[in-house]
Amino acid sequence: MKVGGIKLFNHITLFVIAVAIGIVGAILSLNYWLVISIIVGLTLINIAYFLYTMFLSQNLNAIESVLHNNRKDPYYGYLVAVKDNQTVDAIAHLDRIIKKTKFPSQKHHYAFIREILAENYEAARVHAKEIEQSEIGKYSIALLDSMEGNGEKHLDKIFTKPWMSSAIRATHYFVKGDREQYEIHRDIALSLTKGLQYAASVYTFRNFEKNQQSFATN
Repeated sequence: MKVGGIKLFNHITLFVIAVAIGIVGAILSLNYWLVISIIVGLTLINIAYFLYTMFLSQNLNAIESVLHNNRKDPYYGYLVAVKDNQTVDAIAHLDRIIKKTKFPSQKHHYAFIREILAENYEAARVHAKEIEQSEIGKYSIALLDSMEGNGEKHLDKIFTKPWMSSAIRATHYFVKGDREQYEIHRDIALSLTKGLQYAASVYTFRNFEKNQQSFATN
């Protein structure tokens, strides 16, 4: 079963649950509709748990369980690749996402991420400019400027999603080699994210620290 692309449990699991409850119901002479209600209730609880994990949780282990179970889907496969710092795989998943995405703004957004991973910053800026009127476009431009060492002009920008402002500041201070300020704003950004965005932010900062040498050379 899937909800919003998330695989909750497979049909075999659901069948086993239904049979088990049915047997118990027969033994205890439970009402047919009571048995159905129990099955429906368990299904709703499962859906609620996964929705909570996707959007509200900061339990990285629970989120990673969702990602692992759905890694064949390019959206979740992309996050698994980012988690494992596998740039080539992440780009391959983004290519699939870009191909299947219908809305131009989303295509430019994912293409921007792809070019950032490929370190094609000029191409990334082209895609960011295409969506610069949207908040994610403004954030993309500020992020790219910060990565290129020109983030000062964006430090006071306010986004409707507060984690974006902190992520821009963290990136700016990382590139400038200020570890203390970087860690302060990184932690603020992480505290303001939840669910899949939390996982994506954790992986991004983790890989940023692995792949860059700013602190060692400044």
